[in-house]
Amino acid sequence: MRKSVRLTRLQDGTWGVDLPNYNMIAGTHRPIVPKLIHADGLDPKFTDHDLARLAPMVEVEIPDNWPFTAEGQIDAEALREMYRDHPRFGAKDFIPPRLE
Repeated sequence: MRKSVRLTRLQDGTWGVDLPNYNMIAGTHRPIVPKLIHADGLDPKFTDHDLARLAPMVEVEIPDNWPFTAEGQIDAEALREMYRDHPRFGAKDFIPPRLE
């Protein structure tokens, strides 16, 4: 299933999508901002301030068997149960990003 998701700074300090399994679709980073956001990724000079100001998105392919709510969002509780043994994605405080 292909969806758009906001990028975030991950726990390891890199930029990405806070999900346990996904494939980023090449050429889909938005908005395009010269010297900051390119179609295929973020510039190394991209900062947390830029993240808050520009709210970049990327299209990702996520597994079709993931649980979804009636509103079309990932069902957080069911996903946490699927990954219950994972220290990040099985944690009670994990909330999946909003899909658009």
